[in-house]
Amino acid sequence: MPDVVRPQETPQRHQVVRDFSHLVDGEPTECVFVEVLTGKAVVRPLGLPTPERRIDLDLVKPVEPPELAPGTCGRPNRQRIGGMSA
Repeated sequence: MPDVVRPQETPQRHQVVRDFSHLVDGEPTECVFVEVLTGKAVVRPLGLPTPERRIDLDLVKPVEPPELAPGTCGRPNRQRIGGMSA
């Protein structure tokens, strides 16, 4: 019997993720996960007042260690999940 493939877990609201749909110098950009809407991940750039955008959910991966960045429109205020500030 083949191994079971587990679907990717959806990041939680305000979690910092790496956006593999938008590369800068070959590296994915960091964004803040907002929600899933019609099967797409809604993200906003970390620390930038630019608008949210929708991308394929498969193209976002949480940063390690996991971090939250609530209310970062204009200034990043990152915090590790369950830990101290980054």
